Amino acid sequence: AVDEELPGTHGPNLDVRAALGPCMRDPTAENCARFANACEALYHAREKLFTKLGHFLFGAETDLDRWSNDVGAVVRRNLTSAGIGDWATTLFGAAPERPGQHARLQLQRAAGQSVNVEIKHFDDLAIGTSGPEEVPRGLLQSYDALRISAQHLTVDVAGGEGYPDPVSCSDLTATCAVGSHTEAVEQLIEQVYCVSKVLAWLASDDGHPTQLKVGCMDAFQQTTTVARRLVEMPGVEFSKRRLDPGTVEVCFTLPFNLEEGAEHYARTSELLGLFNPLEFTLRRAGGADATLCTLLFEESVARFCLFFREGRLAWREPGAGAVEWGDGGRLALEATLDVTVVPLGLSLAAIPLPRMKMLCELERRGKLTVTCVEAGEPTYKLAAAAVLDNDLFRKLLLDSFRLELEHTPEEAGQRAVIRFFGRLVFPTSTVAALVAQWFQAFALRQFCELDIVQALADVFAALSQDAAALSGAAPA
Repeated sequence: AVDEELPGTHGPNLDVRAALGPCMRDPTAENCARFANACEALYHAREKLFTKLGHFLFGAETDLDRWSNDVGAVVRRNLTSAGIGDWATTLFGAAPERPGQHARLQLQRAAGQSVNVEIKHFDDLAIGTSGPEEVPRGLLQSYDALRISAQHLTVDVAGGEGYPDPVSCSDLTATCAVGSHTEAVEQLIEQVYCVSKVLAWLASDDGHPTQLKVGCMDAFQQTTTVARRLVEMPGVEFSKRRLDPGTVEVCFTLPFNLEEGAEHYARTSELLGLFNPLEFTLRRAGGADATLCTLLFEESVARFCLFFREGRLAWREPGAGAVEWGDGGRLALEATLDVTVVPLGLSLAAIPLPRMKMLCELERRGKLTVTCVEAGEPTYKLAAAAVLDNDLFRKLLLDSFRLELEHTPEEAGQRAVIRFFGRLVFPTSTVAALVAQWFQAFALRQFCELDIVQALADVFAALSQDAAALSGAAPA
């Protein structure tokens, strides 16, 4: 119902509760609470997860163990070649049993249960897979049941210019799944539509940014309370500007206070501080110059912009029309991502990553597929080349990068599963030693505290309370 009128969005007096209440009806509150419960369980299992996540990414041997075992293996091999292999056992004892060079991690949590996590190391590359793993039917029956299956393969790939020898790469894949309900996609589309109509009110002549901000904070009181832990609420603002006689740009600015945020979510603040800047743009795929939205995250401030024309979400460029589903309920978008990583504490000021252009294929039935169609040179090529083999990394992005998000019903009218799959191949052995050491320490801190999972739990618990209040206030 693209042109359906939405209560509370007409005239100068916006009523956010009336506008969003109907689309926040049950089971939104219950589902948010269940997912918050799953995140809380992961957070409380962080001590159990820490060591295994570290072994999964960086191996089960310490640097000293690896050096000692490598030297021992060379000595044993040389003694065997000289025909005196028995001396090796006499001198050094039995050879240590070393973990396999590949790893598979599986994490699972049934509703109301504790988190189980297992890791297995193996050497047979044929055992590995490069695609999403199937989720056993009936295993995940609600939003507080989840399963993560990840794989780390160590593979050799021909290096780029300046790297004559094969390069050791990490082939990382992960399949994450959570229980869902069959109407999840339709309800999400309805919620997106309701939010777009509220923003369309702001784009109208009656719309006022301050009134929208006050209305949102009143409608989402619990979520606002949690957001204050990371966000400078006085600086949060909606804004609008007319681009041409028919098009209005609507923007949402969100300033983060990472120093104060560290008191509540230290590792989440550290993660947010890593990107400066991050620029993301979504356009219509197929060559037509039509922009859907832009996002800029710079100096700890996020700014997200959409475009409206005649009360509807529209492409930015005049004449491009409103945003609508294509034939068969499909929408093809091109995403452009520019990221510069700022490793805190390193002498390197910044690490620019290759510009990525991705094809995003969205299906109304509930599937999103993302692949890399272009990996350009980073903004500062010399700085990037000092960190890793960028030519090879760009090739690997084109050949192997993939993201999938799919909602799959299991039984009509009862259960469904939301499944995410991701794959990234990275030229590990070309990374500068200083950067590799920094990343390992950074990742281990994240694994140790997992407060980003705690932050998710807090946000979804707050959303659950707000959804319950909104749906209770919704008109019949």
